[in-house]
Amino acid sequence: RVCKSFGIKTLGFSDHLWDKAVPGSSKWYAPQDVEHVLQLKELLKGPECQAQCGGLKILFGCETEFLGGKHVALSREAMSVFDYVLIPPDHFHMKGFTRPADLNDPQGIKELMIRRFMEVMELGMATSVVHPFHAMGWTPEMPRLIQSMITDNEYIECFKEIGNVWSVPVIDLNADSGLMPLCDSYAPYFRNAERDRLHPNALGHERLAKVILARLRSIPGAL
Repeated sequence: RVCKSFGIKTLGFSDHLWDKAVPGSSKWYAPQDVEHVLQLKELLKGPECQAQCGGLKILFGCETEFLGGKHVALSREAMSVFDYVLIPPDHFHMKGFTRPADLNDPQGIKELMIRRFMEVMELGMATSVVHPFHAMGWTPEMPRLIQSMITDNEYIECFKEIGNVWSVPVIDLNADSGLMPLCDSYAPYFRNAERDRLHPNALGHERLAKVILARLRSIPGAL
């Protein structure tokens, strides 16, 4: 009923998973195998659930775990039974498991987080990368501190490299829009010239939209 009221036509369900075909699970993850998680998929296919769904499209996925390198907790064979796969690069709350036990300094955490993000993308398995660049496992202040240490250029290089890996274009609005927040002549494009030159206003969004449209039109529709 809620989905219908908001005009939502597709809804996804997922659960945390560690495939038994992949060695190295933790005690918590051991029972969270493919068969266990698929029980929910069978329940969603049942007549009671289907009767309530109406025309709502139901997708079923999983959120697996990642320990770095190529150690992802889902075999490629098991991928086929899921509509989508979520992979977190920064589940650092599991000390000595998903992150080194002696890793606590912000600079080291930042470097590991960026490296893990790139490694997840290079796997070619993730439908979506879950909460990227948000280091879990510390007080709320630590993730914010680490995020503040990642420069714009580091973010940009991450996404450009991923574009190269997947052979897809990356629209770099930072470089292509020509908007320079620190230059007063561009203040009319931002929400508040005195207090907020980070968020564009309607005029700024219109300019960004024109850049995006121009870049998309430059890409051949068929090759």
